[in-house]
Amino acid sequence: MDAHYEKAETDLLKEALKRTPAERFFIMTKLMKIGIMLKNAKISPYNPMKSQSK
Repeated sequence: MDAHYEKAETDLLKEALKRTPAERFFIMTKLMKIGIMLKNAKISPYNPMKSQSK
């Protein structure tokens, strides 16, 4: 079972090494933007009765 995970991991690494530096940069900036968005997100309780009272 562990061999499957190791093979999948090495396959992902091999695939990542085939990417150009520009592709790596764009992927990294996308991940950073998602991280910032999630860090700044505020979770507020949803009250269905409040929205129906209009």
